[in-house]
Amino acid sequence: MTGINPADLLVRPLNQSSTLPSGWFTDPEVFELEREFIFSRTWQMVGAAQQVREPGAYFTCEVAGEPLIVVRGHDNALRTFSNVCRHKAALVAHGEGTRSAFRCSYHGWTYGLDGRLRGTPHFEAVECFDREAACLPSFRVEEWGAFTFLNLDPQASGLLETLGEIPGLVERYRLDALVPVSQETYEVACNWKVLALNGIDCYHCPTIHPETWCNYAETELMVRAEGTGGLALGVQLLEPAPFPRSGLNEWEQNHILSLRLFPNAAITLTPQVVVVTRYIPVSPERTVWSRFCYFDPSGKPTFEEVKDQYSGVRLKVLEEDIAVCEEIQKNLRSRYYRPGRLSVKREYTQYHVESRLREMLAQGLRERATESAVTPAPTQHAVPDQ
Repeated sequence: MTGINPADLLVRPLNQSSTLPSGWFTDPEVFELEREFIFSRTWQMVGAAQQVREPGAYFTCEVAGEPLIVVRGHDNALRTFSNVCRHKAALVAHGEGTRSAFRCSYHGWTYGLDGRLRGTPHFEAVECFDREAACLPSFRVEEWGAFTFLNLDPQASGLLETLGEIPGLVERYRLDALVPVSQETYEVACNWKVLALNGIDCYHCPTIHPETWCNYAETELMVRAEGTGGLALGVQLLEPAPFPRSGLNEWEQNHILSLRLFPNAAITLTPQVVVVTRYIPVSPERTVWSRFCYFDPSGKPTFEEVKDQYSGVRLKVLEEDIAVCEEIQKNLRSRYYRPGRLSVKREYTQYHVESRLREMLAQGLRERATESAVTPAPTQHAVPDQ
């Protein structure tokens, strides 16, 4: 058993579709399938490009349960490695900073910024030890704008190919000039999908955010990056934006552009600031919600001038969203809840994301079944009579 009913993997037309089964938000087995077939195969935003600008600069992160290091080498190349020592599985780096090498704090094994094993204390008498094979496993890493992405899947399409039309859509925002100016992290008692789907749901805004969201109105879905699940949504400002950012056209000065990067990240571009949101799965019913505010320090206004305007409504909306998401997670365990039908008018963005989830899980399970079918069964040896 996989914890998934094959019928739930079918992608139906929007006007015939229902929400995901409740077990997909609570079942540990489904959570592990998502790690294997979704988070290990998609580009994950893991940090700011500014964190690794200089040779030796690094930061640590985790994707699909794997501890990882992102580092700028002495040759200026950006690399990503496993953060697990090849000796006894301790971490070789913590946090972020600048290093000339990584050293495991357990037995002192050291690795270069290229991931190669450099030092193994007290190993003089060990024979038939292939040091070259004991390097840290490496993975794909790319930068776009102010952000660093990595992918554990060597077969995945490149980052820019995955982003599709999105880079051209945001060219005037000068994402490569942005620097992070603030960060907030919350641990929320719900599945990551509850938060991610809530983030693209404007159906709930009039009821959950009647006071805080009254100045905005949803517009149509603008872009879908086919095959990736990437979404771009325009939200019109009903009041003129204070402190407009230079370089933007009239549409951009009067809209919020929300980019949803499948499966668990969002980039919200306003006329003043850019906010990055990530929903990092911790367990089937616990998620770390990270929010980073980016700003262009080269232009006007200054961040100090827009900070109050940025902070006010945002915190109230966040509190309202966390409360309703934790309530939903609890009620998904109700014996009487069944998947609800989707609104064609208001839940088309949720439909796109849920369809991509179904497709990727279905593909992964098909591959697993194929591999099992071609793998020979273990040889059975007869047990001699006693």
